Amino acid sequence: MSRDASILASTQLKPINLSKPPNHAVIILASGLSLRLGQEKQLLCKDGEPLICFMTKLALSTKPQAIIIVIPDNQPSIASVMNELAFQYSMIQMVVNSTPEIGMAYSLFGFDY
Repeated sequence: MSRDASILASTQLKPINLSKPPNHAVIILASGLSLRLGQEKQLLCKDGEPLICFMTKLALSTKPQAIIIVIPDNQPSIASVMNELAFQYSMIQMVVNSTPEIGMAYSLFGFDY
């Protein structure tokens, strides 16, 4: 086998075993302030619903064990649209980023879960 063929063979995707239940979690980073856009990006409509709800439903379709949604502090409209989904699905947990102005990385490690 040539070197290129060997590299290609080692990088090919392996089939997913669908007999086992999914074992993953989803983190949705939605704590951006949308300063350049001028409005809350999380609330833009996609297929007739707020983008954050659309993305959460997409995540739900993968049957995760948990969905963690990081939202900005002092944005009650974002929390409000997510409350119904969070109530319906116990695996959804909303986490508030109290300092979204620091940047995206802080959404991952700037506070305790």
